[in-house]
Amino acid sequence: MKVQNIIFGYVLISILLKTIRNILVMKNYIKKQIRILMILHNTKDIYVLCEHYKIYILYGNFDLKGAFFIDENNTSFIFLRKGLSPQEEINILIHEFGHFMLHKQQYLLNRRS
Repeated sequence: MKVQNIIFGYVLISILLKTIRNILVMKNYIKKQIRILMILHNTKDIYVLCEHYKIYILYGNFDLKGAFFIDENNTSFIFLRKGLSPQEEINILIHEFGHFMLHKQQYLLNRRS
């Protein structure tokens, strides 16, 4: 029984470490892509990037601080909670823009197949 528990624990730790590594790789990928877009569009302003990519920013009394959504018409939205500090709003916008980059790629790839 002890050997089975040790093996099971080892497998769980291996899966967890692989998942963490994949998350870190994806985070670095997104950061690089956002840097490329900033250079491409000659801006560090996340609001300018959202406007360029037609991402509508909607403010409301939401439970979450921020969320990204693509509707059935392929329109992109970022929902932000009202009352965030300016820096927190920017940080959340950048985070949600990262979701836009990931999900937009997936959406376009799925449309082609």
